[in-house]
Amino acid sequence: MDIILSGYQWVGLHDKRRNLALTFGQVGYYHLCGPEPRVIQNTDFSPFQNVFEGAWAFIDRAIQTAARYHLGVLLDLHASPGAQNPDSHSGTGSGKVLMWEGSNRTAATFALHVLLSQIIKYDNIVGVELLNEPNDKPWLPDWYADTLNDLRGISPDIPLYVADAWHSEKYAPWAGARADCVIVDQHLYRCFTEEDRKKWGDQHAAELRQGKAAFQDLTKQCRGNFIIGEFSAALGGQPPGSNAGEHDRQRRVFAKAELELFEESCGGWFFWTLKKQEGWDAGWRDVVLNSPLAWGALSIECGSENNHPPMPVVELCIRNSGVAPLFLSLDLELAFAQAIPILQPCSLLLQNKERIRELDIHNAGAWNLWNLVHFWPATNLVHFRILQRSQYAMPLELLELPLFQRNRQQAPRLHTLLLEHCAFDDGPAHELTSLQELHMSSCSVSTEGFKDIMKTCPSLRKLVFKGVVGKECPFTLVSMLPNLQELDLNSYNFGIKRFLDTLRMCPNLRRLSFGHITDNSHSYTPIDQVDGSWDETITMKHIRELDVGSREGIRSLQTVVIPSLTHLTLTCGHIKGALLEIMLRFISQHDKNLQYLKLTLRADTPDVVILTLPDLSGLVTLYIDVWNIDYHPRRVFKHTSLLKFYIQVWPPLPDSAGWEEIFHVEPKTFEVSCPWTKGPGVIEGRRVEA
Repeated sequence: MDIILSGYQWVGLHDKRRNLALTFGQVGYYHLCGPEPRVIQNTDFSPFQNVFEGAWAFIDRAIQTAARYHLGVLLDLHASPGAQNPDSHSGTGSGKVLMWEGSNRTAATFALHVLLSQIIKYDNIVGVELLNEPNDKPWLPDWYADTLNDLRGISPDIPLYVADAWHSEKYAPWAGARADCVIVDQHLYRCFTEEDRKKWGDQHAAELRQGKAAFQDLTKQCRGNFIIGEFSAALGGQPPGSNAGEHDRQRRVFAKAELELFEESCGGWFFWTLKKQEGWDAGWRDVVLNSPLAWGALSIECGSENNHPPMPVVELCIRNSGVAPLFLSLDLELAFAQAIPILQPCSLLLQNKERIRELDIHNAGAWNLWNLVHFWPATNLVHFRILQRSQYAMPLELLELPLFQRNRQQAPRLHTLLLEHCAFDDGPAHELTSLQELHMSSCSVSTEGFKDIMKTCPSLRKLVFKGVVGKECPFTLVSMLPNLQELDLNSYNFGIKRFLDTLRMCPNLRRLSFGHITDNSHSYTPIDQVDGSWDETITMKHIRELDVGSREGIRSLQTVVIPSLTHLTLTCGHIKGALLEIMLRFISQHDKNLQYLKLTLRADTPDVVILTLPDLSGLVTLYIDVWNIDYHPRRVFKHTSLLKFYIQVWPPLPDSAGWEEIFHVEPKTFEVSCPWTKGPGVIEGRRVEA
């Protein structure tokens, strides 16, 4: 649970691996008919579009509200077309399971595709679960696999969750065998079956403790990607003749055993639920409020007055959290140059600083950053982030931050460091031996500062630079990072030669993204007039995902070979014939492996550039958005494995109003539409299931 000190309370997942506070949202497919009316066509809810078309606006607003309070959101498809189980919460309440009949299974995949497309833009979305508590049918694993492959066309790396259909022993190894991030969700209750009703809390607790090894084995089988998506302390049975006090003790014993098991054996848990429409229920509410782990995440707006935030509320949370880890998000926008009472050594919060695992600082200024000095050393801190709201103010100088200032180790367990709109001339004065991820956005860094960062982070696996400026940031120093697997470069002081030198130093990359780079050696020559030959070819054997966001970046592709590439995103303005040829030649090199292709291209004149893609026999998802470029949707027929496409052409071709007609041939291959709400010249399609 996350305690929000401005009046809101959320119940969520305690995720000990990522140290997040999350909230779980349930979505019916009919809630999506506002942004995409087709999700309810030919379903039980098709007559009720006017009832549900406004629902998505409320869900969207809830996601944004959670983001303001630094909460992650996990959504699931709680009700699917036809219903995935006989219970009323699957949509119809008819008691029939019809998801696998007719076009319902395809419609369910389409609803999930729409759902993920709507929410992928939000940074606080941590995943989507495909179905809630489906009946385990023989074809469920195949549907899971097909739908996962469909959604991977939208995002290759977002966590996707699958319900275990009450058979974790079946789906844990199934998920573990996949290469992508698939998480198994088990719901644990002991109050519904006749067998469970014959037992009480002491017995259920003993069984959980005895079954810990088997539980841990399930987690191991799916590579740690195993959560408890629902549980409670509700019991169906109590000892004969026991009173209310004994009933309460039984629930507490059971809840304690559950939480101990989850903390030791899985990736996280959701308690279901803090609030019920029937009112007070000790089995569902008061037990979790008396569980220390539920009080550990606090989001606090800090001020300089003694009553801002309300100290008694903060102290209540800390006391109730016992010895559980703490996850803090502090907003300093309202704090001035004075001392912040809650951040002083004598405060109960700082007296428990060894329990802090995550620390987010929002809207700090040079006048109040010194208030953080008492957090250090942070012996158990795992994630540290400095997040600034305004990118137009002076960068935040980190000279007074002990992490950069003191010579001795300040955060020996630090895994993730994110710096936004900060400035420093020198990096950390000591090694960050455990640091795995470094994110720097709109930062100003000196050459020495950059060198210090590279030297002090020998275990770095993910490096993100966005808008980092400095006179001569030596990017080739990434050679000091032998474990680097993800590199995201979007810097304004970054030439092609330096970029290629950087790639040579990173042979083990799995994911590469780069955008605003410049060709310093030919700064006054039109790029299409520059000799495109290079002396050396760079082979990146392990990269699966590539995102290129500039003309110069596309030009550099002529010297790069990526044999394992499956996901490619290319963005380019002012594209002309020579650049287009380089781009198409690169795409052709990956004809068989490429599964996802997204092209956003802009040409200056409408009558010069023609886009003709190779066959791409393995392509699953195609996204094309072009201006002044000739591309006709009939060309998608050449991609034999294509499952879905989105095409937007501007200005619209003369025959764009009749685009749908070209797909009305028999046998029908694609179901298509021209959603004019998205503008003229747009066509969307998905393959019709045979």
